[in-house]
Amino acid sequence: MSKNIATGYCLCVMGFFMISVLLRAFTQNVLVEILHINNAFTQTVIAERAFLMDMNLSTINWARRYPFLERDSAVRIPRLDAFKSKVAMFKGSIERLKGKVEKYTTESLVARVFFVESAVRIENALGWTLNDDAVDLGGGFITQLVEQRDAGPGADGLADLHGFLSPLNIGLLYVQSPHKISKGDVIIGINDFSNANSDALLAALGTRHIPYLDLRETILQEGLDHHSLFYKTDHHWKAETGLWASNVIAAYLNAHNGFSIDTALFSPDRFRYEVYEKWFLGSIGRKVTLIRADPEDCALIYPKEEADISFQIPSWNIDTRGGFDVIYDYRHVAMKDYYNHIPYSAYTYADNALITIHNHKRLDGKKVLFIKDSFVNVVAPFFALGVEYVDVLDLRHFNGSVKNYIEQTKPDIVIVMYNPGVDSNMFDFR
Repeated sequence: MSKNIATGYCLCVMGFFMISVLLRAFTQNVLVEILHINNAFTQTVIAERAFLMDMNLSTINWARRYPFLERDSAVRIPRLDAFKSKVAMFKGSIERLKGKVEKYTTESLVARVFFVESAVRIENALGWTLNDDAVDLGGGFITQLVEQRDAGPGADGLADLHGFLSPLNIGLLYVQSPHKISKGDVIIGINDFSNANSDALLAALGTRHIPYLDLRETILQEGLDHHSLFYKTDHHWKAETGLWASNVIAAYLNAHNGFSIDTALFSPDRFRYEVYEKWFLGSIGRKVTLIRADPEDCALIYPKEEADISFQIPSWNIDTRGGFDVIYDYRHVAMKDYYNHIPYSAYTYADNALITIHNHKRLDGKKVLFIKDSFVNVVAPFFALGVEYVDVLDLRHFNGSVKNYIEQTKPDIVIVMYNPGVDSNMFDFR
């Protein structure tokens, strides 16, 4: 009898989860996205005000604006590799489907936070430790592990881009962002390949004579506390660290690429810091919930010198000119909402296919193109204080031709800046 009761209970719980997933999927994809209904019911069901804020995003066919070059058409789908290409496309579709299923079966559960927090309480009671999605580094710092990746696609992609840029007299620099686990960390019993992946890629770039800047080494050389450069509950580095990285990159370009950037512009004392106390629970913190992670401070940073910049995000229909504050999406810090608002996303409106910044106070004519992941969201706006033009491409959202974009916009240098956990398809620069 007890077995029947337990079985019935499990079936009821599974049924509730299934109904909640279907309800949220219908609400999000039909009521919100198609019918544009945004009321108390949809907000209660979705419980993601951050998502509802993003309804103004426009869909742009970047491949139509920047079509792939004719000379690359054969490269994109070689005849001899047609089968491999189809397999790769199929795998990509499966991965995207897995991502959607995972999203709907985790984030899309009604009362998800209640269930996740309840599960964490049970784990605490049983004495279970954090899993691979949340590794305890001590001192309140938690991180995610990075899987082992083949350095070949990254090295090949950067070599191809380097060969394309050289005849155009456009420089290339690969910047290796650090992971939360430093090269000096010795953590027994975990399999993290962030530093091994970075070492393998940079070694391959060295043999191909492709310039690179390893920020991990700079951190060691300057004797910085590696962990404190990152948010405790998130995989990203702090905005203050992004400002530091801007200075390091600018100094490198001055020394190796003929730039004359005033690095004093990046001195921390030339900025004011608007601190939001206990306002931020990072992506890893949200996974383990407030039961195991404590909220932390975060800051929006402004130059004391008045800025004059034009800021464009085509996907948001944003085309504005003003002070440094134009780069911020203040809705992400408008209220303290640990599970639904992401203060890090206030910088440059989070991740976008294309962002352009024109600094009207730096009339040097220099243009820098960043090809980036989310770590650069807190680098590009500060770096833009030192040069006249900064463009930013994110290949997770930009599906057009990078080479076509470069030919049309003619940057002085292309900076590819990634953290060690990016997928290999981020190195397809065709």
